[in-house]
Amino acid sequence: ETISAIYEKFIEEEDAAKKDRQGAFYTPRHLAEMVVDEATSDFDTLIGKRCLDPACGSGIFLVILFNRIAEELERRNPRAHKQTRVNELLDVLENQLCGVDVNRTACRIACFSLYIAFLDQFDPPTLIELQERSDKLLPKLLAYKDSRYQNTDTPVVYEGTFFDPSLPIRDDFDV
Repeated sequence: ETISAIYEKFIEEEDAAKKDRQGAFYTPRHLAEMVVDEATSDFDTLIGKRCLDPACGSGIFLVILFNRIAEELERRNPRAHKQTRVNELLDVLENQLCGVDVNRTACRIACFSLYIAFLDQFDPPTLIELQERSDKLLPKLLAYKDSRYQNTDTPVVYEGTFFDPSLPIRDDFDV
């Protein structure tokens, strides 16, 4: 939420007219929570559901969805091994969430917010242990339009417009 607010203030000071043209507006967390509640009200579970935000901005909806899925996975298997939990949450990031935005900075912030949400699922000793076991824990999530979205094997957030026919996203979203 703080990152989103800072981003909105930054973009407004940088170019207020551009902010208005792009429709860049910070969505307060309570409103985003309400929208996610409504969008997911027909589901008994979010595990395995694919979620799209076609104008993700700084990623508040994606982060809320990630956190809800992570909580559900934790309730389902509270004694999961650390590596199992890491793998489950990486799978959520890489296969259940998708965002698109025209603003490259917003896309970067959305990825950063998702990284923080992921890392926040673990205590510091676990993070240190994971870091020592692997030289790269976090996947590259951002696919750039100018590289024809080929710069990452794990695209989650796409820079571009949702209506661009060259956007290589799947069309099997549940939310």
